[in-house]
Amino acid sequence: MKKLLILLIVLCTIGCKKYVVSFEQPTNMKLDNLKLEVLLDKKKVQEINLKATNAMPSYETVALSISDEGKHLLQVKVKDTIFSYDINYPEENIFF
Repeated sequence: MKKLLILLIVLCTIGCKKYVVSFEQPTNMKLDNLKLEVLLDKKKVQEINLKATNAMPSYETVALSISDEGKHLLQVKVKDTIFSYDINYPEENIFF
């Protein structure tokens, strides 16, 4: 399942208190039409359906608003597995 999330990039946009998360669309056809749920602080913010391709992969991007405190829990649910990441804005930029 980690290969599914090969490229999970969390970028901090300066000044607007948002995190942008980009998901790479897979090149493995076994992952076609796989559903991802993106949760912020255990609340579902978006659902993404992956579309496998043999060509150059594209990206699905989600913009997440963050609070003044800047501490959040980002979770990505894939089937029965949940990947969790702690976000501390603006102390860090996270690249996966």
